[in-house]
Amino acid sequence: MTSTVVPKRPAITMELELIDPRKAEQYLGKDHFNRNLRKGHYLSQASDMTAGRWQSSHMSIAFDTKGKLIDGQHRLHAIVESGSSVWLFVARNVDASVQEVIYTSAARTGADALKLSGRVDSNHPRSPPLHVRRSYGLKAIIAQSAAALTGPEK
Repeated sequence: MTSTVVPKRPAITMELELIDPRKAEQYLGKDHFNRNLRKGHYLSQASDMTAGRWQSSHMSIAFDTKGKLIDGQHRLHAIVESGSSVWLFVARNVDASVQEVIYTSAARTGADALKLSGRVDSNHPRSPPLHVRRSYGLKAIIAQSAAALTGPEK
């Protein structure tokens, strides 16, 4: 018989918060060490927020056990840039070592987004080519592809 060791429960807390630009700036002011800021990435998110396309999900803002921001800088910059208020989960007391493994898995591609939309088979011969999927916003591509392959929604 194999024994299973149950890991110690982490002290992480998580709460859904409405983050406005003032609070986003406050969170960004927390002592933090993050990857390089990608302006194009947060401007794209800001555009989605401004246009009402932003969707809240399980993605969070995270602070380590010392209160340092370790995840979410792009979302926070997008909130400031857009002037929007957005619901986000805020995780606290996260072990700082997890920063080494955040977003190191395979990134979702345009083809993945098309497939996950449930309306378009990204491997279909009439699916937009990869360079097109990379050049345009995923939601726009999903909508255009779905209309091209299945006809307009009724």
